[in-house]
Amino acid sequence: MLPTYIAGTSNSSEYCYNPACVLSNRYGINAIDIKNDILITGDNMGYISTWDLDLQSQMRSTKLDTGIINVKFANNCLVSQSKEELALLTVNVDTFLKRTDSKSCTFARFVLLGDNSIIAHPNPQIHGDISIISSAHNNLTQIYNIKITTDKNLGSLHVLKGITDLQFIASYEIGSLFTFDIRKLDSPITDPIYISTTAPIHSVEFFNGIIYAGTAEGELYSANGGNVDKCYAMKSYSQPANVGIGNILKYKDLLILTCWDGTVRVLDPVNFAEKIIFHGHSSTVTDLAVDTTNDVLFTSGIDGRICIWDTKLIKRC
Repeated sequence: MLPTYIAGTSNSSEYCYNPACVLSNRYGINAIDIKNDILITGDNMGYISTWDLDLQSQMRSTKLDTGIINVKFANNCLVSQSKEELALLTVNVDTFLKRTDSKSCTFARFVLLGDNSIIAHPNPQIHGDISIISSAHNNLTQIYNIKITTDKNLGSLHVLKGITDLQFIASYEIGSLFTFDIRKLDSPITDPIYISTTAPIHSVEFFNGIIYAGTAEGELYSANGGNVDKCYAMKSYSQPANVGIGNILKYKDLLILTCWDGTVRVLDPVNFAEKIIFHGHSSTVTDLAVDTTNDVLFTSGIDGRICIWDTKLIKRC
């Protein structure tokens, strides 16, 4: 049975749908995550907040130093990332107190692998280094550093994505993808997958053995071994036109893209047809999360809105 906050879904056309519910704050929301019915957000002013979904209101909030660009659940703590200092911080879920931070070492991106490991890339001016950090017991401890050896200048790292608890993908500015296995870090990493695009890659996903990469120009590429194909190019629904794919998420047997024109697009990963388009944001959709227990999709935007979508609409497609 769906929770009460999902009631009242309405469709505005045969193709585009309105959200079942909208929450909002005064600031742009950059990051969102959900676990055990707790929704967490991080916004431009540095607030990390939890939300009561049935009451449709904010529960608790704590102010960190600068804007939050990423937030994720890890065991009983939250791992967040500040916008200006690029520091990683942990916040206790129960007390909402900041426990530790990594201000002595700044990071441009991070991703969780399992419950206790964080993969992070140092500041954007340095390329070729990736750190593995333990988040056990709410402490951030660097336990390994990866050096990438390549003859080509890769630019800065834009994105990290976990494949399994032991493997992840790194994406670089000029269209290079690396896959890593943390059990084999002593082996040199020298074989990137090159994608023929000058646009920065802002999102990657791994689905049925294929790597998908979305760019700042609204292109979606698929890489299966050494074969790379451009499989989708988004058409903007905003005026003026604003293309760009910010996130890719596999959902059951579909791909969900968050886009800079305020839309969330559900694609068939075989023929890349648009199955459905969700349009609940007035500008860039920044993040998304799925409540797997209730089968509900959450999206956040720089317009300060949290949109909640009934995934039954996807199942009808």
